[in-house]
Amino acid sequence: MTERAEAVAAAGAAARDELAATHEAREIAFPASRAAIRSCALAIRAVQRHEFDIARAHIADAAARIAEAETATVDEGSIRHAGFVQDARKEFAEANLTLAFVEG
Repeated sequence: MTERAEAVAAAGAAARDELAATHEAREIAFPASRAAIRSCALAIRAVQRHEFDIARAHIADAAARIAEAETATVDEGSIRHAGFVQDARKEFAEANLTLAFVEG
């Protein structure tokens, strides 16, 4: 292989590695964010039924899922700031605020 061909091959391998890391982060963060949003929705429904302990359990699950998404995307800003992690954080805030307002 020529020097140029080796350089091109090395650049291709580096690009594949970078894309693989980004893909892996997305494959963890996206479902974790969706699960967090689902847990927040369940928490809000529990608050509406005045089932505060159940709501807190759903909120705790959402917190764990958000932490999972954030850990997976710590080196992948393009995934972390793509919107779905922020959406999960917004739902998390809403669930906590709903619980605080209703429970007192």
